[in-house]
Amino acid sequence: MATRLEGVTVTTGGWRRSHSALRLAVDAARQTLERTGRTPDQIPLLIYTGLFRDRNLGEPALAPMIQEDLGANPEDPHSGRRGTFSFDISNGGGGVLSALEVADRFLRAGTVDVVLVVSSDANPGHGLAPGFPFDPAGGAVLCTRSDGPGGLGAFSWATDPDDGSSFRATVGERTGSNVLTIHHATDYAERAGRVAAAAVQRLFDQESLKPIDVDVVVASPNDDGFRQVFGDEVGIEDERIVSAGARLHTVSFLAGLETAVTSGRLARSRKALFVCASAGVTAGAVLFTP
Repeated sequence: MATRLEGVTVTTGGWRRSHSALRLAVDAARQTLERTGRTPDQIPLLIYTGLFRDRNLGEPALAPMIQEDLGANPEDPHSGRRGTFSFDISNGGGGVLSALEVADRFLRAGTVDVVLVVSSDANPGHGLAPGFPFDPAGGAVLCTRSDGPGGLGAFSWATDPDDGSSFRATVGERTGSNVLTIHHATDYAERAGRVAAAAVQRLFDQESLKPIDVDVVVASPNDDGFRQVFGDEVGIEDERIVSAGARLHTVSFLAGLETAVTSGRLARSRKALFVCASAGVTAGAVLFTP
């Protein structure tokens, strides 16, 4: 059994969507379904991994709202019919990779046959996020179960706890509004690169692989410092690393994945490596065989 990635889409924010993580997520999800020939009611599981959302609200979960706007079985399941289960996962820049691991477990168990992973971030506007450093974007990828070989392999995670000193986002009450403040240390990318390298090295040891065995790496964040430190530590030159969306956060990995897919590099590879790093500092990696 294998978990395949059937389609990936990344959308950017036009003037109507630039301050709405919900609209960006729904738009990306719709385009992914259209691209893969699926209808919303064929999605039994939807996972949302975005972090920066409308009006800086942490609740309610956005996944059920995306499900409702898509029309993915919004009513309670009727007897003999399949419904849609949806929930959020919050792991910052590594949220999509965390969701792929959860999706892989559901698919391998045979609980579902399709999982839609969606993410988005947006500046809430109205002075609620001064100096917001990320561009508005939404992304989605469809995961399916296959009886053939390949697909996602084992996942590996590593962490170097820093109590949020290198990257943190906090929301506090100011003049009656929830105001978002983001702290981003200058050495965050380099620290993230080292932790990502540790996760990959653990994965290589577990799978008895060497860097030369990987043809393409889809990595997030898209940062020169991250790629240089990561590549030097693991022994993978920059030419094999695909990243996209320099000013994206939780959608950054999906942007890199879309680039790898549309360029044909993922399809041409014998073995690919997916890597994500997030605040904490935490990083994860997984092998993918097209």
